[in-house]
Amino acid sequence: MERSGPDASPDAASELCDVLLTAFIAGEVDRIEVVYTRFVSILSNAPSVRTLVPLSPSGIESLGDEIFELTSSNGHFATRPSERGHSEGWTPGPHPAPQLHLEAEEAALLLNAMLPMYVNSQLVRIVRESMASEHASRMNAMSVATDNARSVGETLRLKYNRERQARITKEIIEVTANVRSTTDRVFEV
Repeated sequence: MERSGPDASPDAASELCDVLLTAFIAGEVDRIEVVYTRFVSILSNAPSVRTLVPLSPSGIESLGDEIFELTSSNGHFATRPSERGHSEGWTPGPHPAPQLHLEAEEAALLLNAMLPMYVNSQLVRIVRESMASEHASRMNAMSVATDNARSVGETLRLKYNRERQARITKEIIEVTANVRSTTDRVFEV
């Protein structure tokens, strides 16, 4: 399924999430992979492929992800950047996870409840990242076009001024030549 242009909005991510998870759960597809343009910087982006499901047993973080931890304070949930921060220094593989003691049924219920939220949040992030990449590319293209237009304008202005100066010089020479010929004829008489 391909979404682009005005259909590629964060609002469309929920609809797309439902379609993709339904196909995955029904066994119509064995994995959900998203190909998108990853935002690197205002001057750069990179094509990327992200596997959303099945989840990897070694972790769901990918290189470049910003990692947060869920905490609580005074009975309120909050997030804070993880000690690992961005995953640039992060290496794939098992990482120590908090020990949860869940029965198999509880784990399945938890996964069933969280999987749609995870896939939806990843799709929203991917859509926003792709949109940021597109806007950055457009800004760069407009900047280059503006610089080129200024350069062409300056070149045309210089050419116009040279031609104008050449016409003025030619007229001065003609007027001077006419004055001399007139002056020479007056003195001959």
